[in-house]
Amino acid sequence: MTVKRTKEAMAKDALCIAGETLLVPGTSLLAKGDYKAGLAHAGVGLAAKLALGPLGVLLVAANSYCKSKTGEGLVSQFVNTKGPGDFSLREEVASGIDSGDPVATIVENISEDVEDIYHEMTLAAQVEAGVEDNEQNTAQSDTATDTTTDTPNAAQTH
Repeated sequence: MTVKRTKEAMAKDALCIAGETLLVPGTSLLAKGDYKAGLAHAGVGLAAKLALGPLGVLLVAANSYCKSKTGEGLVSQFVNTKGPGDFSLREEVASGIDSGDPVATIVENISEDVEDIYHEMTLAAQVEAGVEDNEQNTAQSDTATDTTTDTPNAAQTH
């Protein structure tokens, strides 16, 4: 998926990152209108600065910026098993509107995502089916091996 961004959106992101690192963590959340989470990040950022120094502030700032952009914190970005194109439909449309994209561009981007997900899922199903086929072939060859080894033993006992 190609992300088309306007200069205004990039400038807003740059200001949010600058605010997070130079002013106080939570700036991007405050700019987005999430005052409760923004103020919480500001408080935690100040506490992290006292406890961990600049690294603590940067971690809280990174968490705040991730939460403002994706709705999820920094830790969930690494723990989450979703792929990069697995935004919800509503988030994808909202992102397009924020970027000032016309509806045709938003629809095109969503259809590309659907095609990508379709191909990923069919490939995964084929790989899974291949694994099952290999397990069945292995089981069949083991049965055939057992039969051939049992037959000479049975012939020797008669």
